[in-house]
Amino acid sequence: MHLLLIYRLVFLTLAAMTILPLVNKEGYMKIELTQSNGLLLTRLEALNIRTHSQCRAGFCNSCRVKLLSGTVKYVQAPLAELDKNDVLICCAIATSKVTLQV
Repeated sequence: MHLLLIYRLVFLTLAAMTILPLVNKEGYMKIELTQSNGLLLTRLEALNIRTHSQCRAGFCNSCRVKLLSGTVKYVQAPLAELDKNDVLICCAIATSKVTLQV
């Protein structure tokens, strides 16, 4: 239980597969990924960062995270209604260096 809480209080900076932990006061992980053609969800899973996901098609909204900086594009248009700065990582790729709140 304590490890899960500590894990949520850590900032992870992932640039070129380098991890630099920092303390996050808000209780979320802040993840930075470089531009790539891979789906954001797949890239996070490859780094053993678990997030919620179900449909992997952009309609269930369970993989929604906040985009803190950067830009993304969707390989298929999401069917879920999104708030400003929300991203469905199951069907989005980074078009620049992005910072996500997960």
